[in-house]
Amino acid sequence: MSIAINLLPPEYRPRRHQLSRRVIIALVAGGLVLLAYVAFLGEMALAARRVAWLEGQLALYAPGAQQAAASNTALGDWRQKERELEQLVQNGRRWGQMLKTINEALPADAWLTGLEEDEGKGELTLTGGSTSLGGIGDFLTNLQGTNLWSMVSLQEVKGNGQSLTFTLRAVFPGAPGDAGKAGTIERAVEGK
Repeated sequence: MSIAINLLPPEYRPRRHQLSRRVIIALVAGGLVLLAYVAFLGEMALAARRVAWLEGQLALYAPGAQQAAASNTALGDWRQKERELEQLVQNGRRWGQMLKTINEALPADAWLTGLEEDEGKGELTLTGGSTSLGGIGDFLTNLQGTNLWSMVSLQEVKGNGQSLTFTLRAVFPGAPGDAGKAGTIERAVEGK
């Protein structure tokens, strides 16, 4: 075993280059920061690849999504139309039967010039003419005898010498103005 002994005084001895503790800490910290930065760049590159892949997938499904949205809108429109048709069927008037009944109730010496429905009030206004007051009375009586209206009343009669014009009001069953007016038919006829 050999032992090396240096007999030179310390000031003449060759110095070893030792790094101070601070420099070592700074180098380690710098290395860690550099390593973290490289890891961050790697994660960013992976994220960019994922985003590009997801955008590609989105581009594949976008036309289908637009078509589905358009179909959904069209389906909503059709459902709305279906609800409206169901409401019309439930609340709608059977105009064919109604016009046939009005025609059958109309005497030979009377005629109609107008027919107007007020859906909000549930009323039908009939205007027409006759050659006699009896023809108007017969028409009113015939309409009152049908089951299409809860109330039929004479609103107005005017004469111009040879013919008379009249206005009748018929209230549909269940209309907002229907309740308690059954007795006014006779009063309306008697009052004219």
